[in-house]
Amino acid sequence: MGVEDATSEGLEERMQEAEMTRLLQTTPTPHRGEECPPAEPRDRGPARRRRSSPGGRAA
Repeated sequence: MGVEDATSEGLEERMQEAEMTRLLQTTPTPHRGEECPPAEPRDRGPARRRRSSPGGRAA
């Protein structure tokens, strides 16, 4: 698919339109009447304490 326009501004718009069209074509969509499955929680690994200062405890 070629993208052309007489001006750089027009070319930029055509490129954005082409990118959006391509994105929409490759994004999976649920079948009619079905809902999207719930997102699974991400594993964030072991909990860590935040330090209030770079050196740890204040002296």
